[in-house]
Amino acid sequence: MGWGTGAWGTSPWGGESLVVFSLAGAFAVGPQLVRVQLSRAPKATDATDAGSVFNPETWTLSRLDTGHALTILLVEEYDPTLFVYDLHLLETLSTHNVQHAIAAPSLVADDGTPISGGGL
Repeated sequence: MGWGTGAWGTSPWGGESLVVFSLAGAFAVGPQLVRVQLSRAPKATDATDAGSVFNPETWTLSRLDTGHALTILLVEEYDPTLFVYDLHLLETLSTHNVQHAIAAPSLVADDGTPISGGGL
């Protein structure tokens, strides 16, 4: 990123500010509940719409030790001002010493911008 036209020189050369849409964080709240935070407002339409934060098919969650995919049943809004959502799972998460990977490869922002990054 160069010294652009935005306030404090934070914009790319000759353009507007670049606002990235990404998965900012995720943590287990319970044995079958994962809370995620996004960097900005996602597409928040019906649970059957492609790219919607509420569509369970938008999300992937798996164990890193076995690669086993966990089933996401429901996505609920937790804090709309901070873009925080709860993912309810069919299976139970593993113990604390097993890492999990979460991603939302088809998720888009409210303006249609696709999510960037590979997940957490």
